[in-house]
Amino acid sequence: MKNKNITLLSLFVGYAALACAGSAVAKRGNDPALEDAVRAVAAAADAQDVARMDKLLHDNFSTHFVVAKAPGEKAVPKKVYLDLLGAKKIGGDQRQVNLLSVERVERLAFARVRLNGKKANFEAQQTWVKADAGWRLLSESVVFAPRG
Repeated sequence: MKNKNITLLSLFVGYAALACAGSAVAKRGNDPALEDAVRAVAAAADAQDVARMDKLLHDNFSTHFVVAKAPGEKAVPKKVYLDLLGAKKIGGDQRQVNLLSVERVERLAFARVRLNGKKANFEAQQTWVKADAGWRLLSESVVFAPRG
């Protein structure tokens, strides 16, 4: 139930920002700081760098993933994600990062990212929020496709 609430909160935040934006206009195009943050999250996962990843993830971060061609889905909150990364149960692959699209509305951004690695490929929809310290990953929905 808690994971469902986190998911609903993430969706609510995104939709509320769009609905309440008033004169805000969605912007497409380059945001070098956001693009750097997307690549930094991938690099921290590839290096299994928990301390670096902790700084890049929003306090309310959660990831939701499905394995391609398999039933079910899994929701993982920030603490569990960082524990898995630290235990080297996830990450550790050198992946190519392809930023497919980015749309910004005020302090929120929505990125579609494809990550191709030796062990697996990922396609992610990410929600980012701009904080005083820079962009922080709030949530992501990922399709995970193992290779081999």
